[in-house]
Amino acid sequence: CLLDSFDDLDMPPAAVTSVLGNSWISQGLRKSMLSTAVWGMISSKSKKAAPDGFLSRFYKIMGELSPSLAWGFLGDDALLQPICAMIRSDLEASLTTVFDELQTDYSTLDSLAEDLYKTLRSSSNRLT
Repeated sequence: CLLDSFDDLDMPPAAVTSVLGNSWISQGLRKSMLSTAVWGMISSKSKKAAPDGFLSRFYKIMGELSPSLAWGFLGDDALLQPICAMIRSDLEASLTTVFDELQTDYSTLDSLAEDLYKTLRSSSNRLT
């Protein structure tokens, strides 16, 4: 889900790019329009998830975080853009490590859990 979102950021819908690129529209209105578009996409995805399942809860959290992250990635906020770029870079690096059999030991459940914990803890420390 998260990696799909990063792919979506690389090629946002034309309507989103046209609004964000329009200097005649105030920054506040552009941010509001982007938040509405992001919320709509998350809302449509969340309807497909089981009501009490993991994805349903994940989409609720993302519904709160995503508008700000989307503005950081796509908007013109000079303070938020580098922070969002760092988050993306770190998450992609962490996931690459998790799925790399040379860096993560998949031989037993305990070794996998230990490596996952180390990777995610390291990522968390870098982001805080």
